[in-house]
Amino acid sequence: MNESMQIEALVAVAKKLEDNGAIVRAEQLYRQTVNTSEFLYGAVSPITGLAVLELMSFCENHNNRAEAANLWKRLRVIVLECE
Repeated sequence: MNESMQIEALVAVAKKLEDNGAIVRAEQLYRQTVNTSEFLYGAVSPITGLAVLELMSFCENHNNRAEAANLWKRLRVIVLECE
């Protein structure tokens, strides 16, 4: 399994945890996924953008709008720099 597939697999597991009501564990895994992606690919890469997007979506879904707004700003930088 290549590294980008590992990131996608972590996101899939986090979503499954979230769907099953394990909200705290899901959030931890989303954050770990962002950190792992940054380590493997750098802070500005498409796969890190995916991980940030998933964490942002999680935050929005759980009414953490302030953090979601900050993650949106971060995602915007990634998108603009990855053009």
